[in-house]
Amino acid sequence: MKDQPFLFPLLGMISGILLGQFLHESDWRFLELIVLTAIIFILIFKSKFYFLGSLSILLFFTFFGIIRFHHFNSKEELNSDLLNEKKWVKLKIENTYRSSEKYRKYKAEIIFADSISTQKTHLLLYWKKENQQLHANDKVWVYTKIHQTEPPKNPHQFDYQKYLSRQQIHYTSFSGSVYYIELVGNSWNNKAAKFKSEIRIKLLSFGYSKNATDIIGAMLLGDRTEMDPEVEESYRKTGVVHILSISGLHIVMVYTIFYFLFYPLIYLQKGKLLRIICSLIFIWLYALFVELQPPVARSALMITIFHLALVFRRKPNIYHTLALSAFVLLIINPNFIFDVGFQLSYAAVFFIVWLMPVYRKILPFKNRKLIYMRDFTGTSISAQMGTFPIAAFYFHQSSGLFLAGNILMIPASFLMILGGMFSVLLAWLDIDFEIWIQVFNGFFWLCNWFINWLSSHENLVFENISFNILEVYVLLFIILGIRFLVMNYSPKYFISILTLFLIFQLSRIHKNYSFGQKEEFIVFNQYKNSILGIRKGKKLDVFISDEIDSAKINQYIIKPYCINEIIDSIHYFNMENEMNLTYAKSKNIIVWNGKKILIVNRDLDIKTNDFDYILIQNSSEIHSDSISNKTEVILDGSSYPNHLENSEFKLWRTRDSGAKVITVSR
Repeated sequence: MKDQPFLFPLLGMISGILLGQFLHESDWRFLELIVLTAIIFILIFKSKFYFLGSLSILLFFTFFGIIRFHHFNSKEELNSDLLNEKKWVKLKIENTYRSSEKYRKYKAEIIFADSISTQKTHLLLYWKKENQQLHANDKVWVYTKIHQTEPPKNPHQFDYQKYLSRQQIHYTSFSGSVYYIELVGNSWNNKAAKFKSEIRIKLLSFGYSKNATDIIGAMLLGDRTEMDPEVEESYRKTGVVHILSISGLHIVMVYTIFYFLFYPLIYLQKGKLLRIICSLIFIWLYALFVELQPPVARSALMITIFHLALVFRRKPNIYHTLALSAFVLLIINPNFIFDVGFQLSYAAVFFIVWLMPVYRKILPFKNRKLIYMRDFTGTSISAQMGTFPIAAFYFHQSSGLFLAGNILMIPASFLMILGGMFSVLLAWLDIDFEIWIQVFNGFFWLCNWFINWLSSHENLVFENISFNILEVYVLLFIILGIRFLVMNYSPKYFISILTLFLIFQLSRIHKNYSFGQKEEFIVFNQYKNSILGIRKGKKLDVFISDEIDSAKINQYIIKPYCINEIIDSIHYFNMENEMNLTYAKSKNIIVWNGKKILIVNRDLDIKTNDFDYILIQNSSEIHSDSISNKTEVILDGSSYPNHLENSEFKLWRTRDSGAKVITVSR
């Protein structure tokens, strides 16, 4: 505890936040009494047992984390009368999110809904692109419907409801044609957002390519709302997608530029201190300018703590700095712990520091160039190793091209930032420097050409990776153990790592076996359309209509299911196709695992009492008196929401209840 004074407060805070997800207010009020009693007991007997002091700190901050989580995420529920019907709503814009094809997206606080005042209630506003662009702190009136955010309707689909709730957003609304901007904001965030928008327009008008403008916006201005998805995918495949967002690396680069620009201050009295203070002030202004995203806040806070330690003549300790910065950020926003950027940022920095002594012991170079190459390569490998389990868990993908990409693109990213700052300055001063624009466009073209060429080596891009949470933790512990094994070799470390590898492999074998035995019939939910899936082990047959955009269906519905269920063979068929495999399918009848399923997509003269399931498509009519009690009717997304609303038979609506999954395990 003396070596790492911030470790137990941080662990307690994280434990409290994670526990807070599962505890209601009544639960943690009861827990308060238990924790306080335990802390008093521990303090009484602390002198007899040395570890009880650390335990009391851990318990105290666990309870503090629970309270902070609930306080931060408290919200006012809207009255049900205000939902799903058009009302006049007054909104205050807070943040801009990534645009879609037709809409800009904004996080907005609901101030009034149908003349009823609300507090701490937010929605995601889908704002038509033809409407006037909005910025932070603008206040607008819209005549629109407010809907509650919905959970995912298909297995393993991205949980957008949970994602939005961690942004304190619990409702959505699509902008109506009638609106009125009551007040144009005048805050720092508003001015920063307008500045970014104006700079982007100027850069494009001066002749900067869209590609260069997008990357300047992403790397320097913290604005990825208009980033080309294809460019982003190429960077992701090469393992350098972190370059396209403002990460800790970018903050260090920007700080280095500020520190260099303030070099003349060293000639003044106490100039070195003044140089540090001015650089820190500017890096925090920049961090606020890009909206204090978690990696940005982490890096700015760590730089500040590091330099404060130097100013007060304390030896900087990177682990103290990491733990303290994480603790401070979680107090400010407990939901950061669920942010993928926060997790990846801290994992990257921790493992870079943790594993660097390993490289130095294995490769004890004395030549400066070799030392630089070793440290650069070691940094890239450590960051990739430390973030691999987390990134693969969330994104199901990793790249073997990261080292080749980082060797060229990290130095190039410094030039992008330096040149981007110069370009922004020129645009702000309305200077059209044509030669510079052509050179800078060419530089970006060259970088993107290299990335596209590198990403074409798809045999080194590993996709469809599926880890469960146990496997993620086991891999992280294995990476942690590498340092113990190399720096202080002992049979117990070797056996420990071998045991972890065994646990990992057993988990993979069990998962492969259990998924290989599953058989499922799935009615997926898709708005205005029908999608059926018939699975046997690791094979999936998908039946869709001709009109459906199969690429989007695959990306958002089928692919997430197949990755998480370890499906390695997918076949697509037309809904009308007849099959005779391990199941039998005619145009309207499927016989699968002894169950008979009737598909009704038009009026049919068939007795329905012989079927286990009846699938209604396209709002087709059915005679309820011919349906037996054992039969379950499934209404998919192609039917109207209120179709068969007053029916008395068993009814499953995929719009409401999500995909219907019928499982048979062998």
